[in-house]
Amino acid sequence: MAGLLHNSAYMTSIWQHNSESVMVTWLPAFHDMGLIFGILQPLYQGFPCYLMSPAAFVQRPLRWLQAISRYKATHSAAPNFGYELCIDKVTEEQRATLDLSSWEMSLNGAEPVRAETFERFNEYFKSCGLGQTTLCHGYGLAEATLVIAGTRKQDLPTYYRIQSDAFEQHRLASATEDEQNAQTSVSCGHSAVDAEIVIANPDIL
Repeated sequence: MAGLLHNSAYMTSIWQHNSESVMVTWLPAFHDMGLIFGILQPLYQGFPCYLMSPAAFVQRPLRWLQAISRYKATHSAAPNFGYELCIDKVTEEQRATLDLSSWEMSLNGAEPVRAETFERFNEYFKSCGLGQTTLCHGYGLAEATLVIAGTRKQDLPTYYRIQSDAFEQHRLASATEDEQNAQTSVSCGHSAVDAEIVIANPDIL
């Protein structure tokens, strides 16, 4: 319980939940991000939460954005694929009916976060009033009662160009912008103030 309360306090500090916040979530309650961020965090901070089923979202991703628009949601979350589905499935005509200006923060986590998704989602929905710093990236574990690191609300993302060959060998090596054999890695932000993150070699643990 202490770990859960500590994590809720940390999420409140970096993502600025308060009594005026509104959550819309389709994440499953059996997943730690759906349970802790989507359901327990509104209870912890005392703000309303609107739930929809994961199936309803996957069948028609527009429903998620319509709920955010209708209920003036300030906070939500999805894995990277959820944002990609919205880009691919929401038509220009449907997009024109959305008002996303209330949406202050949306967590992208639970799977690899992709820089191109951030850029494409922001570009596609900016005409709906979506803020260019709404998407926040995070890394977490159920064993840590969710968040280990996260980008702060209103912070722009940080990208790193790394050498693909080195990464496949579990090494990090910087790459130049024009280097072909490279990929873009997205920072998942800062760790909790009293947490220590260590990159360890499992062969020597």
